[in-house]
Amino acid sequence: MEILFKKHRVLVSQVSMKIVRQLMDNIDWEKQLVSIRGSRGVGKTTLMRQYIKKKYGVNAGEALYCVMDSMYFTNHTLLEVAERFHLMGGKHLFLDEVHKYPTWSKELKEITDLWPDMKITFTGSSLLQILNADADLSRRVLSYDMAGLSFREFLHFYKGIELPYYTLDEILSDADAICQKVCGVCQPPSTL
Repeated sequence: MEILFKKHRVLVSQVSMKIVRQLMDNIDWEKQLVSIRGSRGVGKTTLMRQYIKKKYGVNAGEALYCVMDSMYFTNHTLLEVAERFHLMGGKHLFLDEVHKYPTWSKELKEITDLWPDMKITFTGSSLLQILNADADLSRRVLSYDMAGLSFREFLHFYKGIELPYYTLDEILSDADAICQKVCGVCQPPSTL
């Protein structure tokens, strides 16, 4: 288990907090079972490590981050890790690339039954495998889909232009004023 704690410290300490996606504030991290799904490369791993760093800090204790395709899981089960973590006072287990662990859905179901006070957040890029898992977690899991960067995020991360987040209702009700604000800081090049 100490191997997992060492990996946790290294991987969480390496993550940059410079660019944080809007989704971090939208996720209800306090639910017992949270899923973050999305295509490869959209930032699920980074988002999860950033949340851990922000909420729990770098040292493993109440939180533990595990990469599920780690060699550690060739000789240890997820259920075994969850039990030992819980006995050590662990509160929140973070599982990255969960679909790469063969019996993940059955073991997650058992973990949530055995330790209802333990929170589990997991990521996966294979949407079909997550949606069609062996154990029916659909009533237990709160799922979030992570898309690629929005245009607003792109402008912020790559051009240094910060624009507020607007809901669709705000855009529909006040389009002219919002357009003026956006054009005030972001002008597309003229083609004339």
